[in-house]
Amino acid sequence: MSLPAPAPYRLTFGRFKGSTLAECREDYLLWLSDFAPSPALRSLAKRHLGIDIVLDSEEEPRSDQAAVVLPGVVWRWNEIMCARFTEPIERLIVTAGLDELKRLTSEFTRKPWPNGGAA
Repeated sequence: MSLPAPAPYRLTFGRFKGSTLAECREDYLLWLSDFAPSPALRSLAKRHLGIDIVLDSEEEPRSDQAAVVLPGVVWRWNEIMCARFTEPIERLIVTAGLDELKRLTSEFTRKPWPNGGAA
């Protein structure tokens, strides 16, 4: 998918307030691409620098990135499911689901689940 050229966006804050992205130094654009206060401005800075922006990628995340994110997702899923399903049989199913999610997370990230073991 081809993205349009960056718009002549004028910064409304910071060292280059009032400047367009074309008028900013490259090191500032790199900073904006990571830390700008809005996702749209981060994307504009990346496009201006020629950094590829991945939209709706079907690639799996790298295992090192997943090792940071997946345990938090699994933990949050467990909290939601435990609040939603309170009957004993439902809790058994939630626990089985949690064990499987832990196993899959450990398999994908190649890191053991915290507190010893994959599940």
